[in-house]
Amino acid sequence: MGRNPDTLTVIKAYTHSIVIHSFLGYLYWIYMNYTTNLINTMSSSFLGVAILLLGTLIFFDVLNRVSPYNQIRRHPLNISGKIAFVISALFCLTIL
Repeated sequence: MGRNPDTLTVIKAYTHSIVIHSFLGYLYWIYMNYTTNLINTMSSSFLGVAILLLGTLIFFDVLNRVSPYNQIRRHPLNISGKIAFVISALFCLTIL
């Protein structure tokens, strides 16, 4: 029979997921800010948009692989991590 994890292990897993995804949300904001500034200075905006889309696709691939339960899409750790990522990215977008 499977052993139920104790409360401290569950709290540690959620905290780890939230902190990692929040940090990735901040990194994504830095990437978007730098890339949009770069696109504004370029003469060819098509190349800049291609770089932006390629970087975003690679970033979200990394984001999906960071979670310890990346095979289970609806696992509570994945959901809490994705929510933390969105909140962090929106916070950086609106406040900073």
